[in-house]
Amino acid sequence: MVTEPFESVTSWSAGPGQVLFVLLTPDGELLRRTADGQAVPDEWGGPYQSGLWTAVATVVDPYRRLANGVGLDAGMRAKVVDVSEAASASVVDRYPPNPTAWAVLTTLGAPAQRWCGTVAVVGTEIDHGVTLSLTADQLGMIADARRQALRPSR
Repeated sequence: MVTEPFESVTSWSAGPGQVLFVLLTPDGELLRRTADGQAVPDEWGGPYQSGLWTAVATVVDPYRRLANGVGLDAGMRAKVVDVSEAASASVVDRYPPNPTAWAVLTTLGAPAQRWCGTVAVVGTEIDHGVTLSLTADQLGMIADARRQALRPSR
């Protein structure tokens, strides 16, 4: 798995078999990551991208590795820690508030909600449940939403 700063991410692509996704950290950073996107049959015979989902769950919830999905515009999905707002408030050292993610995800079509911890944004899920890398257009939407979120109030 590769972690790099977000700059110039729209001109960067994942290598063969890799899936590009981004992270929104509680301190406002936007990082790009890649993970193995190979799909193998799960216990029901459907494709499962073990490398991708392990990488996402590990960064979104390093303590329990539990993540939920939230639909976004342009086919994207946010992967967020599976913990209630009340529970996250009691363990703020583990799941700190993520105001940048609140603003970015709302701009990208998520319900208005207070998100906590690191949030991952993944690309479109195609037939049979395989998730693709974020596209240049999707990356641009994320970057624009983040710029808006970090812009000082007037």
